[in-house]
Amino acid sequence: MSQLETIYASITALLKEIITLDNNVLLVILVNKSGQLIDYAASSSFKSVIKNEDYIDGLAATIAAMYGATLATGLDFELGSAEIVLAEFSMGRLIIVACGEQAILSLVASKEAPLGSLRMLAKRYAQKIAELIPALFEKIDEEIKSLMHKPTESIRGLV
Repeated sequence: MSQLETIYASITALLKEIITLDNNVLLVILVNKSGQLIDYAASSSFKSVIKNEDYIDGLAATIAAMYGATLATGLDFELGSAEIVLAEFSMGRLIIVACGEQAILSLVASKEAPLGSLRMLAKRYAQKIAELIPALFEKIDEEIKSLMHKPTESIRGLV
């Protein structure tokens, strides 16, 4: 397993751990600040809601937009930067928290989920995952650069 795969496996394990720690957590999504999906984990009950990968990609973009709008609001009202975004809906709760400088962690939970424990869980795991994000992005950049510098010989037989 490559270093990149090892980092992804560690992130996936942490996201799945959140799901197993609290039965009220239905979905955990990790995105970059641009709204691109990094990884996610879903409870067995929420998997039926997921229509396809595009659905999760759309949620990832929405999470980044909500977080960005909240940051802008905090600056506009001179309240400082957002530490956590909490949204309560008629059928559930959404918690969004920065995961270091480059990523955002979001938990989708049932309406019965206690906000205090969700906040604590989100913050604790955001710190753990934030430690992995710089190495993840570094390895992704290295992988992209190595692909860009590969000779075209590997595709000559296909043309």
